[in-house]
Amino acid sequence: MDINKPYSMSDAGSYNPSFTQKIIWKQWEESWEHIKELRKKSRLIVIHCGDPIEGLHHDLTECVNVNVSDHKIIHIDTMDWALQKAKFSAKNDLLYYISGTPSHCGRNNCHTNDVAKDLHAVPCWENRYHWGMLPLMVNGTLLSFQHEGVRKGIRAWTNENVLRYYTKSEMFDFIGNRRPVPRFIIMAHNHTYVRSGIVYAYGHECEGIILPAFQAKNDFVYKKKAMVMASVGMFYIIVEEDGSVDCGVDMIEVEQDKIQEV
Repeated sequence: MDINKPYSMSDAGSYNPSFTQKIIWKQWEESWEHIKELRKKSRLIVIHCGDPIEGLHHDLTECVNVNVSDHKIIHIDTMDWALQKAKFSAKNDLLYYISGTPSHCGRNNCHTNDVAKDLHAVPCWENRYHWGMLPLMVNGTLLSFQHEGVRKGIRAWTNENVLRYYTKSEMFDFIGNRRPVPRFIIMAHNHTYVRSGIVYAYGHECEGIILPAFQAKNDFVYKKKAMVMASVGMFYIIVEEDGSVDCGVDMIEVEQDKIQEV
């Protein structure tokens, strides 16, 4: 894909990416370049954590096209580019899709299912290619993925509080039901990168993560919290053969509202 050229649509028209979209694409390129370096001689597991397309919802006008088929084609082209960049191997590597919100992805996540199937993602069961919740054991370390969860705190000084309480509550549920406790509980949906910090309970440790997104602020975000900048980026976890983990994020904060001097 060449972000500097118009993108062809199904109606024979084309779309020219905006200045902000080009910034987001550059971050997409740099994030996958980093993944390509990190994964050398290692298995790559890619988790798309929901909402692969924008869809048509709430009288939204901020879309490149009202044809949802075009949204899906753009996503597939974008992911094809990324997987090739990271030297994804259909033989050794794995791709998973998490169910997103129906307002974006259609009833029963039909649009998510379409793109995940086209990209040969691991199915949840026959003919369903998206997971409502994905518990994934990697080298003996349990990771848990979901799309929706909790929001960050509404005050700057309480950013991680809600996430931390949620993580601790989930840990106690796992322990009380004699189920394995995940090392990370990872969720998306809120577009703002937040980490709970490690929570300890009865010899277990767990950390909650709210992921950044690859999207700038839209009108909906402006209505909710106009001053915040968009968190744009990708979270990665390295799980060694002995089960030890390292993690990090490649992220930028996109400033869409520069101070105007008059």
